[in-house]
Amino acid sequence: MIMKKLAFLTIALLAYTHSFSQAIVTITDYQKLQEPAIQYEIPYTEDIVTQALEDTLEKQGYKGTSKSGFMLYRDVHLAAIGPDTYNVYFRIDRKSKNEKDASIITMMMSKDDIFISEATDMDIVNNAKTYIQNLKPVVQAYDLEQQINSQTDALRKANNKLNNLVSDSVDIAKKAAKIQLQIQDNIASMLAQKAEIDKQNMILQTLKAKRK
Repeated sequence: MIMKKLAFLTIALLAYTHSFSQAIVTITDYQKLQEPAIQYEIPYTEDIVTQALEDTLEKQGYKGTSKSGFMLYRDVHLAAIGPDTYNVYFRIDRKSKNEKDASIITMMMSKDDIFISEATDMDIVNNAKTYIQNLKPVVQAYDLEQQINSQTDALRKANNKLNNLVSDSVDIAKKAAKIQLQIQDNIASMLAQKAEIDKQNMILQTLKAKRK
């Protein structure tokens, strides 16, 4: 019974892993038409995937513009896809309402205003599938760097807070030392005043003793 459960869990895990490993050819809505596209599911949030993709392409010299729900990169030359330049479209969506840590990358390509499909160029589509799958380690590395930056910032803030507390403690210690001196001075003044009162009282008693 236990072996059957383990086998079932293994199959389920493999199926889950496989769901993140293969890009698929599909169609998607674009400007009220259905166009050929590639989709790939990736286990990262929509924001991280979007930022990682934009950062990667920007470092290669490409800046996207928003168009009909997609980020459009014009005249892109990616050797991993093909020898020519293409207009490349990306859309990043959260996988589902309940799965915010997984995203779907939708990618389209066009050349001379014609969208590329398996029917028009199988090699380019297969290369694009590999390209989009290879984005996973890119996003993973970007996500790690963001976590490192975030933790570095948190550590910096924690150190700043500690430094402020140390500075405050020094100021408080100085104030405490000053107050202690004031207390000592006050005690000395009280004793001096008590001695003066005793002296004055003694004089008074001496004067009263002279009455007849």
